[in-house]
Amino acid sequence: MKADRRLFVPFVTTTSFLMAVNLIMLNAYASSDVLFKKLGAAAGKSLFMFGTDVIVIISVILAIYANNFLRKQRIRQLGLYNIIGFGKGELGKMMAVEKLLLLLTTLLFGGILGTVLSRISYLALAKMLKVDHNLDFGLSQQAFSIAGIITIGLFVVLLLVDELWLIRKRPIEIVRAQRAGEREPKTKWVTLIVSLIALIAGYYIAVTTTNPLQAMSMFFVAVILVICGTYGLFTAGSVFVLKWLRNRKNYYYKPKHFINVANLLYRMQQNGAGLASIAILVTMTLITLASTATLFFGINEVVNTNTPVDLSYVLKANDTTAPGKVARMASANHVIIKSQHTFVGPSSTMALLDGNRLES
Repeated sequence: MKADRRLFVPFVTTTSFLMAVNLIMLNAYASSDVLFKKLGAAAGKSLFMFGTDVIVIISVILAIYANNFLRKQRIRQLGLYNIIGFGKGELGKMMAVEKLLLLLTTLLFGGILGTVLSRISYLALAKMLKVDHNLDFGLSQQAFSIAGIITIGLFVVLLLVDELWLIRKRPIEIVRAQRAGEREPKTKWVTLIVSLIALIAGYYIAVTTTNPLQAMSMFFVAVILVICGTYGLFTAGSVFVLKWLRNRKNYYYKPKHFINVANLLYRMQQNGAGLASIAILVTMTLITLASTATLFFGINEVVNTNTPVDLSYVLKANDTTAPGKVARMASANHVIIKSQHTFVGPSSTMALLDGNRLES
């Protein structure tokens, strides 16, 4: 592994970052009671739980993409091992040991990075929400345990993917795999249609859902549909568009279009998932920044809407000393009354009905 440091370092960096992001969300979920004690901890927990689910899905996709890229760069090495006598069993054991070492490294660096970023994230949220700092934040044992389980499960999935790839390949195919060129991808019509429907459905739910009670429950459904639709369109939709451009003779047979379209057509099948992940992460970042900025800078407007006056008081209608009481209260508290409105309304009385009589 030391000789292939240039290949393993980017992979460990990616998996450590994914673990750190999961740890941040889990720590935020564990500290929701502290962060949102004045605003409603239940809503905060639901929000961070949805965020954790989305991050886990993206982590699986990104990890598989990074693992496929790593394996593709090592095909020649695996082929040489196979030539000198390593069978599929030995290669499988070697890949399992490598995954174990990479897992331990990821748990170490991902845990450290996640703890630091969790603390920074909490301090930023606490500053914005104006709550007291909780020194225990970022050290939740439950969050570490769940993040570790997610990471271990992720590496188990990667190991299974590698083992299945190894089982399906014949020894001669492993040797020739690096020299073999990319095959022209086929247009996956089912994936294209399903992805398009999922993307439209996700945005339709996001636009048409106006009930605040339904917004939180439908948010996760819309996000999953958009993620699935985006990945499908980047992998299957891009191939369809490039083939359509190739069939346009007037467009394709030009020097500046011929090479670009041909190269992209063979590369999008492998790189489509990576581009889709980048697009989704950038979109999530923009949405998070825009939503956070809107909520933060709109706090005064929310306060003015919910509490249009600074002080309200209830006095009896026949109390002739009411104006004097208000003036004395304002003077005692060094308050200048600029605007005062008086509303007169009936008072309510609670009573029990006893036959034909009301007893208060």
